[in-house]
Amino acid sequence: EILKRQHEKKMKKEEFKSAGGVLRYVKNPYLLVKGKDFADVAITVVIPAIAISIALKKGASFVSTKLNDKATDTIAACCNELRYHVGDFETIDRVYKDFSKKLWFHGAPSYIGTEILTEFCKVYPEKVKMSAASIKTFAHVISLTKASDVDFAKCILEACPEGNKHMNRKQQLLFYSDRLLKDKAAKKLLEPFKFDLKTWLGGTEYMMKAQEVIGETAYRFSFDEKAKDQEKLPVGWKVLGLSEEKASQIFEEQKENGFLKPFEYNKKIDKDFKEYSEKKERERWDKLVSEIGYIEASKIDDSYDPDIDYDAIYDNKKGQVRRCQNCGHMLFLSAGVDHEFYTNEDYKCPECGAERKQFKNVINYES
Repeated sequence: EILKRQHEKKMKKEEFKSAGGVLRYVKNPYLLVKGKDFADVAITVVIPAIAISIALKKGASFVSTKLNDKATDTIAACCNELRYHVGDFETIDRVYKDFSKKLWFHGAPSYIGTEILTEFCKVYPEKVKMSAASIKTFAHVISLTKASDVDFAKCILEACPEGNKHMNRKQQLLFYSDRLLKDKAAKKLLEPFKFDLKTWLGGTEYMMKAQEVIGETAYRFSFDEKAKDQEKLPVGWKVLGLSEEKASQIFEEQKENGFLKPFEYNKKIDKDFKEYSEKKERERWDKLVSEIGYIEASKIDDSYDPDIDYDAIYDNKKGQVRRCQNCGHMLFLSAGVDHEFYTNEDYKCPECGAERKQFKNVINYES
């Protein structure tokens, strides 16, 4: 019985093979429905075909999603690796080539180029401190991606959506773009990007000042210990957009300070500012005492205003108009009248209850 079944199975196989096998249905699809009624066709052809189609579609979507996720992770890893090799173009070339191959094997050759540059625009400005070398490295990466100026501008816009987010990244990318973009059309694309910065910083003047500070700070901390023995001005100031005069000034300051590191420099700035503030405070106090005497100065020290004519207050020679800085309420203080404002240390604004020190002098007028 077993041998009989095996023989029948073998005969059916040979018969199917001699008839053309599966390929006969490809060559002549009519054979699938030949000699079958509608129900047989639906069960044996239509329903399996629909099921296979749905399965293939879902499978393709799943594979595509997995490949995209893998490609995105690979791009992020590539950009994170590139940022560690500022100025080392040979290593950057090797890293970029290796990751490009990985992306190709992930089935995403389209990601090689602008997608890498977009991710690079997100990572590089926030992780790498500004320097002449970092600008040259950025330019080299752009050349590797074969991106045009317009492509680079679009990558910047994609990396920095409109609004008040990622403002530090935007400031850094504006600095890079000003030095790397040559095409006018590309620069025009960045107008919305610049508008966000202008709005956030309070105008074009402040935006440009912030850009100057980025360049000056980058040059200030670009010197090493060998710089003190140099006779010529260390290179890099042109790339950073500095004038020779400004670069010389920064170099001499750093040389005088002993080429401090950033944290040391900031510490010195804080110390200098504290000493300056204490000096100004002493001068303010001495001036106040010389004008109105120690006792009266002690009473109103917290509300001292250099614009106030203290003779008018205490000798009642003139009247004053003072305005509450909190609500805008105006006090018209007549000459020769001991107004409560002068005599009551706990005087409060009648409108909002602000303390006396919130009132500032607006104008002196003849009574």
